[in-house]
Amino acid sequence: MDNKGSGTNLAFWLPGSAVILSLVVSMFALNREPFLEPRPIGAQFQAQLPIEARLWQDPFDAVERYRKKLTDSKNPDAEHVCSPDLSPLAGEKPAPDIMVALVEGGPYADEVERRRRIRYALLAGFKNSHRVPDQEQYIHCLRLAANLSLDAPQQAAFVDAPYEVFVSNPFDPPTALEGAPPPPDRTIVFWFKQDALGSTPLQSLETLR
Repeated sequence: MDNKGSGTNLAFWLPGSAVILSLVVSMFALNREPFLEPRPIGAQFQAQLPIEARLWQDPFDAVERYRKKLTDSKNPDAEHVCSPDLSPLAGEKPAPDIMVALVEGGPYADEVERRRRIRYALLAGFKNSHRVPDQEQYIHCLRLAANLSLDAPQQAAFVDAPYEVFVSNPFDPPTALEGAPPPPDRTIVFWFKQDALGSTPLQSLETLR
């Protein structure tokens, strides 16, 4: 009787042990380290952090705050907040519309508030035209030569122009007028301080075109 009982217990114990052993092996086999491709030796990756700018914020104030943030953290990119080219948009077809917003460039509170109001009005106008910001929380910055040309800007003579990109609202796109070609999908708005145009503002704007 005892032998039969022992044999029965052994018959049920061996398959159970095999199942447990199989689960343990499967756990180690499936729980492997993820494949991580090593960075090539000598490769340099410089991620450009976006310039944070809320929709109600003065664009020039946003650029300066971002530059100060990098400077305080001793980030070498503090000197390269504004890029000398529009490489992400170069060669885009059809060509985007270009708009220039001229504002007072003073640092006083009333002038900052006026720039904020102008930007708010501009955003409202784009919204009525079925356009939305490409990036609601960020803007970009272009560095031009002092004469607003595409020449390489000098270290001590340059103009920093914040800009933002507006695109067609994907949920409510703009429609072309009857008999007119469809509008471009993008509009780039450049912000310039009035004193950046110098004594010949019309010629400066022509150079910018």
